[in-house]
Amino acid sequence: MDCDEERETSNVKSDSGDINSLLNSLASLNTNEKDDLVVAFQNIANELSYTTARFFLEMNNWNLQAAVGCYFDFLASSNQHTNVPMPSMRIVRELTCGLGESVTPSTQFQQSWLLENNGEVAWPQGCYLKQVSEVNNDSKMFVPPIGPHESYVITITLMSPAEVGQFKSQFCLCLPHGATFGPIIWSVVDVSISGTLSLTQQLQQLHTSQQPPKLQSTTGWEEDNSMDTGGASHNSIIQINSTSTALVPHCSNNGISDPFPIVNQSQLPAPQNSPNNDDDMMFEKINSHNL
Repeated sequence: MDCDEERETSNVKSDSGDINSLLNSLASLNTNEKDDLVVAFQNIANELSYTTARFFLEMNNWNLQAAVGCYFDFLASSNQHTNVPMPSMRIVRELTCGLGESVTPSTQFQQSWLLENNGEVAWPQGCYLKQVSEVNNDSKMFVPPIGPHESYVITITLMSPAEVGQFKSQFCLCLPHGATFGPIIWSVVDVSISGTLSLTQQLQQLHTSQQPPKLQSTTGWEEDNSMDTGGASHNSIIQINSTSTALVPHCSNNGISDPFPIVNQSQLPAPQNSPNNDDDMMFEKINSHNL
């Protein structure tokens, strides 16, 4: 019994020492650049989104050490309320028409994903999709409340960069107050002079346009029952113009399956106070030696 108590005491001291060492190293950082502070915060907190990191930094007047302490205090407090269900999301599969094909430079194309609310509570009113891989990007697309075990098809319309290479961008779902939930949605595309993705999607859209029109729901969201997803399905499109920026490592979602046709071409009304779409969203080029 005494040995167990000594071991637990030793573990607590070790954890405390690790935290103190971490905070001391943070204090030695000589940077006041906000973007550098966000990146440093994200490196400390594994897979922390840009939005969340910036939120804690702004709340602590851009003091990195204070922001890290506040963040871990928040996590400790959250762990005491684990019985409270939180919104949840999983990526079922990518539905992009022409998945795996490259796209020509400066060409519009679309990517689609089937998302599922795999939690016990509905997504609240006011949730939105936001790009988290681009600094100082406040554009967002609101999504409807989705009940437990319901699915949601989201389609983003992108503009490929003007240069060839492999590019990626990250998106995530956010609660109304800005906290993210669910895994990161990765948009990864190869840009090539001989790309065929846009042509494939245009042919698919031509085929879809020749089909009988679907009925519109009274909520303004088009219902689609062509896929058995185990629950109700919803569809949405967001349009994004993209250019290339800094080199970053490559990462992608797990469980990407065979391509499916884009199931909806309806256009949502733009959110109010949305920034100009000309520079809304950005791609980041992937360095080939990091793949």
